[in-house]
Amino acid sequence: MDTAYFTFLEFFLESREVLDRVLRFAWPKTRAEILSMARGWNVPVDPFWEDPAREAER
Repeated sequence: MDTAYFTFLEFFLESREVLDRVLRFAWPKTRAEILSMARGWNVPVDPFWEDPAREAER
C-alpha cells in the first residue's frame, strides 16, 4: 500500500460519517485500499461500504 494512502486517507478513518461519504464515491481499487486500512485499524466496516450499489437497502 502506498504511503499516499496513509498520508491522505488516514483522516477519513477518524470519522465514520466522512468515511461513509468517501466510500460512496471511491473507485473499486481505492475502496479496497480504504477498507483494508479500516480493517487494519479495527474500524467496523459497514456492509454498504463493500458495495455502494446496495445503498437503497439501507
